Amino acid sequence: MRQSQLVCACLMSLPLLVLSAGPISTARADLVGLTGDAAVDLPASNTNVFVIQDRIDDVAQASWMTARGWVTGWNIQDLRVGYDAKADTLTVGVNFIGIAGDSDGNGDPGGADPLTTASGGIDLPHLGGRKSISVGFAKLGPNGTMGDTVLVAGVPAIKTPAGGGGIDGFTVAQFVDRGGLAYSYGASLAGNVGNLAFDPSAAHPDFVFTLSNVSQLAGFSPATGFWISAFAGSPDDVVAGEDTVNWTHVPGFLPVPQIVPEPSSLVLLSLGAGFACCVLRRRKASRVQARA
Repeated sequence: MRQSQLVCACLMSLPLLVLSAGPISTARADLVGLTGDAAVDLPASNTNVFVIQDRIDDVAQASWMTARGWVTGWNIQDLRVGYDAKADTLTVGVNFIGIAGDSDGNGDPGGADPLTTASGGIDLPHLGGRKSISVGFAKLGPNGTMGDTVLVAGVPAIKTPAGGGGIDGFTVAQFVDRGGLAYSYGASLAGNVGNLAFDPSAAHPDFVFTLSNVSQLAGFSPATGFWISAFAGSPDDVVAGEDTVNWTHVPGFLPVPQIVPEPSSLVLLSLGAGFACCVLRRRKASRVQARA
């Protein structure tokens, strides 16, 4: 094939390549395959993830725990949230220094150390008793201020007979202020239930869950932003305090734009390629004539 013909063929094939490639989109890392490790499930490097740091020295615990190098499972390191616009799903991770719900930090969230028992404390499995890990969500108010709290998700301190239907009684409910997130679970929001990924354990140390159909909540929009808070603790373990992540504004999660070539652009590209071929052919013919 002559050079001019080769160039023409390549140029003319460009529109076909564009058409066959389909929509061009920016790379993104969707939130899939949850592990129960918040730092893995919601990595800070993901542009769809927002991380709220918490103080790691703000939860009191028994001196014998500290002497052993143990950290209570109520001590929150950070709170992470990501949004999948296509699935309309929020993924939330309460990232703990130790194992979520392991009150005395002995590595077993369902078994009390003898010193805990001797102190009059209990450490029930599966976030039982009055153990609670709860996350609250509020609307965005005027000028970015905090609006009304619309829901609370997690394991409540007061367990209902029916429970939330999820792992460890995980529940998504309307917020009804009863003096703290752990006690403010109202009517269940069946359309937004989502799932708790795992019962916290050494293999799955954090409290990671999803919320579905979040954009359908009245006045709540992940695209424009919202406010979030978290609580972790129990009044029954005696040997450790509780932790709270203060209400924090989460900026809007904007969907990743897709760049789709318009038909008119493809036509112009085809015409341009055809014109280029004509120019090359004329130059080739001129050179041949000049040599003759």
